[in-house]
Amino acid sequence: MKKMALIFFSFFICNIAFCQEDKADYNDDYWSFGTKDVADFNTSESLKEINYFKTNIINYPIENNILGKGKYLNGKKEGEWTGLYKDDKPYFIEWYSKGKLKKGESYDIIAGKKYFYTKEIIYAHPQNGWDDFVTYAQNYWNKVSDFIENRYPENFKLLRNKEIEVSFVILFYENGTVDIGDIANGTNFGFDKTAAKKMLSNYKNKWIPAVFKGQVRKSKAIYSVIIQF
Repeated sequence: MKKMALIFFSFFICNIAFCQEDKADYNDDYWSFGTKDVADFNTSESLKEINYFKTNIINYPIENNILGKGKYLNGKKEGEWTGLYKDDKPYFIEWYSKGKLKKGESYDIIAGKKYFYTKEIIYAHPQNGWDDFVTYAQNYWNKVSDFIENRYPENFKLLRNKEIEVSFVILFYENGTVDIGDIANGTNFGFDKTAAKKMLSNYKNKWIPAVFKGQVRKSKAIYSVIIQF
């Protein structure tokens, strides 16, 4: 019997509310005029209002206590963009050309540190790359299905020609450690947090934490595996 585990990931940087910025950056930093995402930008209700923002300086919230300011030219970020805490202390300065980030500086006002970057977001990832982890995870979940087949043969017969989806939340911490959060799907079939934790603990390669504007951040990913029996 052929079994195959298909792996899917969705990533999120914790404690960062992209809100308006995401809508401005929609479709690879270029507005898709007329889409719902853009129509909601800055509570705009018409293309006329949206077109106003194409070449004007705008203000938008990034996080709860941070405001950003910058200019769009033909729907793309251009020139200097700045972010300020509500007490007017600087959070970041970035320079764009035709929507592409050229360089940026961010500031940790608590630690008194400055960070330099050329990529706004770097998602958490295995040191040896995702291909290495996906291959490992596929083999792991195939072994899990083999165990179920041997331990519960009668129940396993009911799975033939079926697919089972299992979803977990993986937490990536600033120090490079990982853990399992909630189980989103698969518990009715007997998959639990213990099996998912073992998958991570048995993986020996190092994890690289997420980085946002040059600063290491906690993040999470929704991990989904579809096992085909």
